[in-house]
Amino acid sequence: MPYTNPAGGFEHASALGHVPTVQHPLVRKTLARYRMPSDRTQDTGAIAERLVDPATLPQDAADVRWTVATDSSPFEHEVDPAFPATRILFMQMSAVIVDLERLSTRSGPFADPAAIQDAQRASVLAGALPSSNLVRVDETPPKTAFRQEVDALFRESEVEGRSLLDVFFEVEANRDPLPVAAGTIELSSCPTDGCDADLARLGVGPEGAKCPKCRAELMATDALRAHEIFNDQGSNLEACSRVMSVAERFISLALLDQLLDQRPSALARMAFVTDGPLALFGEVAPIKRPLLRRLQTIADNLRSRDLGIPVVVGIEKSGAFWDHAQAIRDHVPEGSLMLLDEDYIERYITFKGGAVHGRDTYYGRHFFYRAQGGQIYVVTVPPLGRVGAERHGELDLDDYPTLRATCSVLDAIGTRLYDDATIPITLAHKYAAYPLTTAGQVLKLHAEEHLDRAMAA
Repeated sequence: MPYTNPAGGFEHASALGHVPTVQHPLVRKTLARYRMPSDRTQDTGAIAERLVDPATLPQDAADVRWTVATDSSPFEHEVDPAFPATRILFMQMSAVIVDLERLSTRSGPFADPAAIQDAQRASVLAGALPSSNLVRVDETPPKTAFRQEVDALFRESEVEGRSLLDVFFEVEANRDPLPVAAGTIELSSCPTDGCDADLARLGVGPEGAKCPKCRAELMATDALRAHEIFNDQGSNLEACSRVMSVAERFISLALLDQLLDQRPSALARMAFVTDGPLALFGEVAPIKRPLLRRLQTIADNLRSRDLGIPVVVGIEKSGAFWDHAQAIRDHVPEGSLMLLDEDYIERYITFKGGAVHGRDTYYGRHFFYRAQGGQIYVVTVPPLGRVGAERHGELDLDDYPTLRATCSVLDAIGTRLYDDATIPITLAHKYAAYPLTTAGQVLKLHAEEHLDRAMAA
C-alpha cells in the first residue's frame, strides 16, 4: 500500500520494479508448468458431436409473448470523506416485463426505440443496508443492525402484494425432508458472536424466536447467513450481493406465483430471464435446492392441468463458460444448441479434477446456444421435467422440456446493441444500474441529509 503525499498523490514505484520478478528462477519454473487457455478450444470434434438443432427436439415449440427479466445492483459509498471507512450500502432490484408481440415491429437486428418503450413495463425495489463503521442511533452493534435491516428489507419489500419474506417461507417449505416444523425456517447457528448454541431442529417463524442459550433475537432472514461475512471495518459489497441474489430470485418467483394463482394458462407464454446464472453462491447457496424444487412443483402442477410451463433461464455474461463460448463460437453454426455434459465441462472448461461443477450452487444446467442472429449465449436452464430431477449427472433431455422454447425465446429477444445481448436484460439493467459519478454525488447527499435528521432527533 503506497503512501500519499500532501497533494493527495501516491508514492511512485520504480520504473524497473518488475525486473526482480521477471528474472527470478522460481517464477520461470512455475510458469513452465502451465499452458495457455487457447489449447482448450482445439478439439472441434468434441464440439460438433454435442451440437443439436433445437427444432429436432421432441418438445413443444415456443409460443412466448411476454418475458420477465430481473437484475440488481449494489452501490457502497463513504458517508463522510473525513471518515472514508464509514460506508453505507444502497441497492436496486428491477423487474421488466416485455411484450414480444409489440417488440416484433423491428426490421432487421435492431428494434424501433418507440416500440421498445411501448412494449415494456418496469418496477424497481430499492433498499439500504449499513456497512462498515456506521453506528445506529440506538447504538445497536453493526452486525446486529445489518441483520435487522436485512429482515426489514425482506419484510417490507412487496411484489404483487406479497413480501419477499413470505416468498422465503414458501421456498423453504419445499425442503425434502423438512428439517423443522412447517411454517418455520431452520438456522444453522446462532448469529450472536461468541454463542455456540446448537440450533438443530429449532424452527424460526415469521415473528422470530429467541436463542435458547444466549436469548438473543433470531430472525428468519438469519438463514441467509449474509451476516457471516459482514465486515465491521471494510467493504460489505459481497454481503450485500448475497442478499440481492436471493431477493432477485424471489421477485421472479413472486411474479410467477401471482400468475399461477390468477392466470395459470398464461404461464405457457411467459419467459423468466435472469441476468446471470441460475445459481446461488456462498452462504446463501443452500437455498438453491428448495428453490429448484418449488419451480419443479409449479411445473408439475401445470402439467397435471394440461397447461404449458414457462421458460426459466439464466444468461451469463462473464466467467469461464462465457470465455469458452467466445473461443469456440466459430465452430457453432447459427441456430445450434450445444449440449454440455460433465466430461466436456471438466476437460475443457473448469478442470475440477473429478468434482462436479455447480453441484451445491447451480439449480440450472449449462448450455451454449448460437442464435439465428449470430449471438452466442451461455444459458442455465432448470430441470423442470419432474420433481426431484437434479441439474448435475448424466444429461437426460426429458428433464429439460423447455430447451426448444428457450432457444426460440433467445432468437426473439436478441439485440446487436451490445455484443451477445438481449433486450429484456438490457432494459432490466438500465433500471437497476447506478451511474457511478452521479450516483456517488446524489446518494452521498441523500445519506447525509437523512443521517443529519437522525442525529437531530
